[in-house]
Amino acid sequence: YQLTRTEAFLFRLTSRSSSSMIVAAAAAGTTTTVLSSSSELHLSSESDVDSNNDADDADAYHLLWSPRAWTQFLATSAALILLPKLLDAVLGTQINQVLFSASSSTGASCHSGASASASHRIINSLWSNWALPLLASSCCLIQLGLNALAVGCAGWNKVLGPLRPYFLALLLCTSISNKPTPSVANTITLAARATVALLPEIVHWYNERQEERQQRLLIEQHTVTVQSNDNNNPVSNENTVSQQQQLPQPELDQIQMDIPSMGCSACVSAVNGALRKIPGVVSAYSKLYNGSGNKSGGYAVVVMDPIETSLASGSFGTASSSLYESLLTTAVTKAGFSGATVQAVESNHQ
Repeated sequence: YQLTRTEAFLFRLTSRSSSSMIVAAAAAGTTTTVLSSSSELHLSSESDVDSNNDADDADAYHLLWSPRAWTQFLATSAALILLPKLLDAVLGTQINQVLFSASSSTGASCHSGASASASHRIINSLWSNWALPLLASSCCLIQLGLNALAVGCAGWNKVLGPLRPYFLALLLCTSISNKPTPSVANTITLAARATVALLPEIVHWYNERQEERQQRLLIEQHTVTVQSNDNNNPVSNENTVSQQQQLPQPELDQIQMDIPSMGCSACVSAVNGALRKIPGVVSAYSKLYNGSGNKSGGYAVVVMDPIETSLASGSFGTASSSLYESLLTTAVTKAGFSGATVQAVESNHQ
C-alpha cells in the first residue's frame, strides 16, 4: 500500500484503532482515506472571539463595502456632482471649477484657467495624484512601509478611516472633472490613484484569502490515503472502495492572543506574517475587534504543533504555555506591535 501526505507529525495523531483500520483496509484491497474534520482541528474561522459582540466586521476596517461607508460615499458623490453645478447655475459662481481644479497627469492646464502658474499646477497635481489618494486610503501605503520597517501602527485608520467615504467621493469627482485626454500615461495615473485609494480593500481581501489558504492546507495536511488494488488484478481498480474515517483529535494547541496596537488591514497583514514565521506554527490569522465592546485593536488565533515548537526551541517533550507566550509575544513585538498578550491556550494533547 501507499501513504500520501506522510508528514511526521501526522502519524502522532493516529491511535492504535486507526492504525488497525488502515492495515485492515489495505489487506482487504480497498482505498481508505482517513481525515480530520475542521471542527476536530479547531479550524473554524468562527473562534471564541468571533462568536461574541467583539467580532470584526467591515466597519472596524472602514472598508468601502460596509453599508455605512457605501451610503456615505454615494451621497457625498451625488452632492459634489450636483450641488456645485446647481449653485453655479443659480448664483453665477464658479464653485465647480474651484472644487475640482486639478491638473491632469500630463501637466495640462487646470480648470481655473490656462494662466495658472507652474507652482499652482504642481500643487494641484500633488493634491489630486498623491495627497487625495493617500487620504482616501487612510494612508495605507505609508502604513505598509512602516510595517516593513517594523515601526508598527501609526493610528491613521482610527482618525482618517471614518472620513474615507468623503475622500473617495472627492477623488472620484476630481478624476471625472479632470477630463484627461485618452493616453497610456493618463490611464496609468488613474489606475495608480484607484489602487492607492483602495489599498485597505485590497490588503483586506489578500488577508482573507491567506486565511482560507491556511485553513485548507491544515486540513489537507491531516489526510492520509492508503491505496491498494486486488492482488489478482493489480492493474484494475474495479475492487477499489473509497472510505472516510476521522482521526482522533490531533495533538495541536490553539492559542488566542490580544493585540491592542493593531488598527487596520495593513497591521493585520504584518501580524499574520510575523506569526507564521515562528517554527511550529501550523496556522495563524488575526483580525480587528469591531469596536462594539470594550476592547480595542485586534486579536490573533494561532494553531501550533507542541512537539515541533519544543524541538525548534532546543528542548524535548511538548511546548508549555510560557513557551508559547514567549515566542508569540516576542514575534509580534519585533514586528512593531506592543502590548500583545496570550489570553488562552487550548491544549489537545495529553
